[in-house]
Amino acid sequence: NCSTAVLDRGSLDLELTDCVFKDNERNWGLTYSDKGLVCIDCDWDTPAARNRYRAWTDKKGNKRYPSFTNRRHVVVELLDDTGKPVNGATISFRSEQEGCDLLQNGAYTTGTDGRTLGKGQKGALQLTEYIKTTTEIPDEPVVTLFTYTIVADSRGKRTAIRGVTPDRSWKIISLTLR
Repeated sequence: NCSTAVLDRGSLDLELTDCVFKDNERNWGLTYSDKGLVCIDCDWDTPAARNRYRAWTDKKGNKRYPSFTNRRHVVVELLDDTGKPVNGATISFRSEQEGCDLLQNGAYTTGTDGRTLGKGQKGALQLTEYIKTTTEIPDEPVVTLFTYTIVADSRGKRTAIRGVTPDRSWKIISLTLR
């Protein structure tokens, strides 16, 4: 029930986790920073007015384009060809698009349940779903959607899945090691 829940008055470089934006006129207004807002595992409804995205020129003449980044945690589950969990496998990911804001090729390890770390566990796998970057046209940001290739390696075997979309938080992505 805010007029604008997150308002950029300059130098906004904010990361929010597990937030809920509800019944706002605008969820955010990105207008002055060169960085912007990152939401991790957040939820929101459609605001009464559109969220604001505006480019601006600072006092030194530099053009600033704030952005909104939406990230989601995911869990990778690795099973063998009999359906049993694979413990100790190495899981890595690669963005299929340019401009991903996360480190590539980070290594994650499956536990005895065949899964990477889950909800409430520090160091869980996090992927960027999309980035909306302000343009010269007010309130018409350019949107970059990301998909990923997830690779699992264990005991000399490798499997991969392409086109993974982190479209909901804590999504379980299952792979079978053959």
